[in-house]
Amino acid sequence: MSEYTFEKLPDLREALVKGDVTSALDLVPLVDVEEDAYEYVALVMEIDRMLMSFYSSGNQLAVSSTIELISKTDRLHFSEDWPQFTDLISKIVGMLAEMDKGAQRDELLKVVLSKLPLKDRRVSYDENLNFNLACYYAINDDVKTMTEYVRRASFYYEKEQFLEDKSFEKYKTEPFFVDVLENIGYTASSWWKCAWPIEEWYEKITY
Repeated sequence: MSEYTFEKLPDLREALVKGDVTSALDLVPLVDVEEDAYEYVALVMEIDRMLMSFYSSGNQLAVSSTIELISKTDRLHFSEDWPQFTDLISKIVGMLAEMDKGAQRDELLKVVLSKLPLKDRRVSYDENLNFNLACYYAINDDVKTMTEYVRRASFYYEKEQFLEDKSFEKYKTEPFFVDVLENIGYTASSWWKCAWPIEEWYEKITY
């Protein structure tokens, strides 16, 4: 990581700890992924480490500030060749799933997901993102959307991983949920048809 990027990170962290998103927005290093991909990836990974350290220590103000920062800045964004930003957004979705339900939480999810090209195969096939979205909609009692993301994630996750996650506690004995989990492991062609019930996704998925 360059000296320019490295020097900005302590001040950025301090601003996030204070909940000062306005200052933090100016402190995000400007790195062009086209000119220096490794520098950009290093930056995204540092932001990821910051977020996870705030989360692990229970610093909810810093977590919320970091999520807001990522949702607002145009200096952190999706890159076709590097999955680190998608990984970061996936972790945020998982954190949002744990927050109190409400319109503000739903709006923040919408803004965060708008940072990703959801119809790009690198995103739509991302198992962790799909699993965390399944958790989010399970907690929101949105059974239809939850089931769709369970099907997508189930191509990569074992049945036990769904049964052990508390997000799905209320659905564990529901026949429709049991049926979905029992079908884990079927062929890719069957998975594709079952996992994409929304036609616009099915027709317009990009490569």
